[in-house]
Amino acid sequence: VSADAWNAVSAELPAPGESFRGRAKVRRNHEAAPATVFRAEGSRVRVVFDEPVRAPAPGQALVVYDDREYVLGGGWITGARP
Repeated sequence: VSADAWNAVSAELPAPGESFRGRAKVRRNHEAAPATVFRAEGSRVRVVFDEPVRAPAPGQALVVYDDREYVLGGGWITGARP
């Protein structure tokens, strides 16, 4: 899942090419799932889920949490690949 307009809330965005672990949601009623967040150019990120998630779609919000339910950041989904 790729996202743009990333807004870091509780964690600084890593340098381009670096990553961090978290739990991400692609929709409100979706269970947060383990994922790795990779920094791309500008305010873009790419999120790779440990297991496939159901129906991420462009325009939906992507929110990343730590392991304690604190929001690390979020953005808008711009693309999704299986």
